[in-house]
Amino acid sequence: MTLLYNIDPAKNNAMRQQEIERLEALPDVQNVALVDFVPLRGTWTTEAKALETKATPGSTPSSVLARHISPAYFDTVGISIVRGRNFTREEAQSGAPLAIVSAAMARQSWPEEDPLGKKIKVLTSWTKPEWSVFEVVGVAGDVRSANISRLDPALVYLPTSSANLKDYSALLRISGDPREAMGAIRSVLEQIDGRLRPAFSLLSLEDSAVKAQTLMARTFTLSAMVLAGVALILASIGVYGVMAFLVSQREKEVGIHMALGATRQDVLLLMLRQGMRPVIVGGLLGIVGAFSVSGFMRALLIFPGSVDVLYGARWFDPLTFVGLSILLVSIALLACYVPARRATRIDPLVALRHE
Repeated sequence: MTLLYNIDPAKNNAMRQQEIERLEALPDVQNVALVDFVPLRGTWTTEAKALETKATPGSTPSSVLARHISPAYFDTVGISIVRGRNFTREEAQSGAPLAIVSAAMARQSWPEEDPLGKKIKVLTSWTKPEWSVFEVVGVAGDVRSANISRLDPALVYLPTSSANLKDYSALLRISGDPREAMGAIRSVLEQIDGRLRPAFSLLSLEDSAVKAQTLMARTFTLSAMVLAGVALILASIGVYGVMAFLVSQREKEVGIHMALGATRQDVLLLMLRQGMRPVIVGGLLGIVGAFSVSGFMRALLIFPGSVDVLYGARWFDPLTFVGLSILLVSIALLACYVPARRATRIDPLVALRHE
């Protein structure tokens, strides 16, 4: 449920608090949480600097995911506080400079240290670069709030009051039928202020965000499989055509070898050995190049706020690299063998008069 305000930002906190209290009083509503981005449906990335850390320079995350939340967010979504504590409602209302970090960020920013009580510097405004310092009061468990296919690499939770948001989303944990509760929820919001323009979504996170990301993953995977299949077919045709053509052009050489007493087996092995030599060299160079490109693309495509187009794929997949290499070498070997075997069956005198 998204709520849009057209009022002075100074009145937002009071309006939000009244809204939460009235909604929580409804019998079917267990928890109400405010958040700037619904999990799996958006996030924002900002710069952060861990202060008071013994970590080596450059090892702490400089780009992190960030989310403005109300204190009930963790209970509503089901995220556990593994260390420290949550924000209190009073702290959230007063705009206290407090932060909760994910376990992954705590491990990276303060390795082998207690992150509680440490300070973190966050870039809270991009239009006019403005940094704010927050005290870490809790560590939340790692979750998949940005991409369903991977855990968030580093995440900072800040109170909603620190953002002065004019539009935000309210997440509700409802015990009964959500459709039956919607009428009461709409009535409560209209009673608070007629200027509230709520945009309701009856879909659960599983029905909306999870299915949307799953559909995206399946679409990208199917497209990648089709393109990879076409590329493999073209590469196979190209390798076979080039190798078959080169070997077929050596019929006169085959005739000379056989006229000098070489057996068909000797000539066939010679043609295969010479034909496969550039294939092996090219294959090794291709694997090295593929390693480099794969590592570079993974580093380029995976950063905190990026859409995950890798879906858990590793930069090195032995089955893919080895399997495709064996397939292309086998095709090249077949392309050398077929014309070489055909050339050894030709009469040496005919081969010598070929040109």
